[in-house]
Amino acid sequence: MDNCKKFNLNYYVYVQLTSFGKKVLYEYYKKAGVSQVSVRKLYKMKNSIIQIQLWELAHIFGKKLYNGAVDSPFENSFIFIPEENLE
Repeated sequence: MDNCKKFNLNYYVYVQLTSFGKKVLYEYYKKAGVSQVSVRKLYKMKNSIIQIQLWELAHIFGKKLYNGAVDSPFENSFIFIPEENLE
């Protein structure tokens, strides 16, 4: 696999959530009885940016990510990966 870098699914990434993305995240935790305040603290949310492990991001938002989706949970469809986590 030339020109590739490794990234562990347990490492943290950052995404800036759209209003739709926040709704998806809050509804996911609402089913477990977790408040929005607790969710914001859990993911260190600031300015709609959350820190989350990649596997968990895929688990929570995966069904909302598909070709032709009208609503995107992430601003500009970007996922930010800290460079030090790339091998």
